[in-house]
Amino acid sequence: MSELRDGLAGDASPEDRVRRTLDLAVEQYAGPLFAATLELGLAARDNADLQAAVADGERTVGPQIQAMGRELLARSGRDAAELDARWTMAVSTARGYASLLLLGHPRDRVLGQWAFAREQLVTLLLAG
Repeated sequence: MSELRDGLAGDASPEDRVRRTLDLAVEQYAGPLFAATLELGLAARDNADLQAAVADGERTVGPQIQAMGRELLARSGRDAAELDARWTMAVSTARGYASLLLLGHPRDRVLGQWAFAREQLVTLLLAG
């Protein structure tokens, strides 16, 4: 979370801050912590105790990610519900591209596709 928060810091343009935050999200989701979370989530399908632990983690991290989106997009002029929906879509898209990396898809190709998607997300997130 602290690395993602770093994307919010600084005096860069809103577009650059959103790009940086989304790129950091892909990096984090493509890393070992999220890989372990995915493995636990899959294993939890048949284990109630593990389901509770995974759900507890989601209850902790999810609201923090939403709050970060609200902070990042606070000046967009959108109402909270629309802002949350757009941010959730952006984070889910980042998670999807990161999952492709975790699955071993060609890194250059995935990151090229991500660069295009990221620019579409920046436009959508900051459109007035």
